[in-house]
Amino acid sequence: MVSICIPTYNRKGDEHDETYNNLTMLVDLFKSIESQTYTNYEVIVTDHSIDGSIKEVCDVWKDIINIKYFLNNKNHGSCEANLNYAITKSTGSYIKPMLQDDYFNSNEALSILVNNLKNSKHKWIACGCLHINENNPTTFNPHPPRLGSPIQLLNGMNLIGSPVVIMYKKEINLLFDHNLIWLMDVEFYFRVLRQYGPPILIDDMLLITRLRKDGITNTMIPQDIIDEETNYCGRKNLSTDTVNLEDYPTMNNRIKNFKNEN
Repeated sequence: MVSICIPTYNRKGDEHDETYNNLTMLVDLFKSIESQTYTNYEVIVTDHSIDGSIKEVCDVWKDIINIKYFLNNKNHGSCEANLNYAITKSTGSYIKPMLQDDYFNSNEALSILVNNLKNSKHKWIACGCLHINENNPTTFNPHPPRLGSPIQLLNGMNLIGSPVVIMYKKEINLLFDHNLIWLMDVEFYFRVLRQYGPPILIDDMLLITRLRKDGITNTMIPQDIIDEETNYCGRKNLSTDTVNLEDYPTMNNRIKNFKNEN
């Protein structure tokens, strides 16, 4: 069974437009799951929204696509931590991370991923994706996954793609580092690569990734924050030193502020 893990939330902003768009995108994802020819799946939704709107949508769809809904009322509010929460609730043999903005581009997507992975010695797989802008359905910039070197990963060079392009066997007993935002995916890929070997790479464009104006992909990231997360990743994964978040003031303050807000 495939566990499709979806961390959900409501974005801050215009309470009407943002919430409506958020829910519409989530329904797009649910519809793409319903269309899959491979049907042995569960959908794990962890909800860190500010109201009950996501639960209402899940209640409509729960019997259609086998949704298991979990209210996230603890400090799992970052995307990484909320995704980890969903992964810990999964019961399938395969973990398929998804984000509520994105969706499957083919009704054969799960079937292709499972068939490539199930009898392979490889523990994980990455596929290609297409991109669309938030309010424009025209796809652009096809991205076939590439691996690169481990050091390139830790330096932030992501040739694989966002976590939605991967699926992995449950025996990969790793979670995303919730201390990171911009390097959370590549740091995870580095640890998986080091402990379990390289992924299967297929060029099929099985996912659509939605680029939002307020998303991380479209955000200019201050260089000092990039440097700080890069330094943290290197020290965590390449050094025998104990990593102390007090040594990384921007990351440490970000985490403290989040906890205070929640």
